[in-house]
Order: sequence, then C-alpha cells, then structure tokens
Amino acid sequence: MIVDRSIPQEYPGYVRTVTVMPDGVIRVEFETYGCDEGGITYFIKYADYEALVKSLEEYFMKKIDHWENISRTGFYPDQIEVSDMGLVHRKIQADLVNGKIRLPQNGIKTWLPDGYWKRLLQNKIDM
Repeated sequence: MIVDRSIPQEYPGYVRTVTVMPDGVIRVEFETYGCDEGGITYFIKYADYEALVKSLEEYFMKKIDHWENISRTGFYPDQIEVSDMGLVHRKIQADLVNGKIRLPQNGIKTWLPDGYWKRLLQNKIDM
C-alpha cells in the first residue's frame, strides 16, 4: 500500500513514493516527475510492523491516523517548476553516493536492488 507520494523539498523535480510491503518491508522510491521507473529505490526491512510504523511516523512527522492510502486515491502531487533539473540530478546522485538521502530510520536492513543506482553507489559507474 502506498502511504506517501510527495515532492521532496531537497529534490524538486522528483517524486518520493513510500510503499508498505509484506513482511515488514517498505520501499522508498525517488523518481523523476511523471516517471514510474528508473529512479532510486531503497528497501528497508523492519523487525516488526510496530517498528515500521514508528519509523514512518517519525519520517513523515505525522501519526498513522493521518496517513493516506494513496493506492486507493491515486494522488499525484502537482509539478513544481525547476529551473535546472541537471543540478537536481547531480545533487541526488551525490547524496546517494555520500549517504545523505534522508530515509526512514531504525530498519534492520536497507538495500538497493541490482541496477544502475546500486552500481553507482558501489563506484562502478562514474557520475
């Protein structure tokens, strides 16, 4: 179930989507506005759903009662004018490599799926 879809202040031109998945896992995706693939995707595993909910409440700065079921509503944020999308792309790439992308905390495991972004993180691709 998608519980958040928003434009992160630090990456205008990107849409962050947070999905609660089975087995205490969340998926956090950062996609270029209007795209639904090719962006940075993190998976975070939690010991239990209580830890997952607490982490997301802190991340969103709102209690679970105020979350929206975006899987049902289909909400997509309005586009924000971005003067230099290249600069935003370079920032999110640098933040990925330097571990500065803000994510929900206190998971027992965080990973990226195999692909471009994981190879970039492992320094197998030049920025």
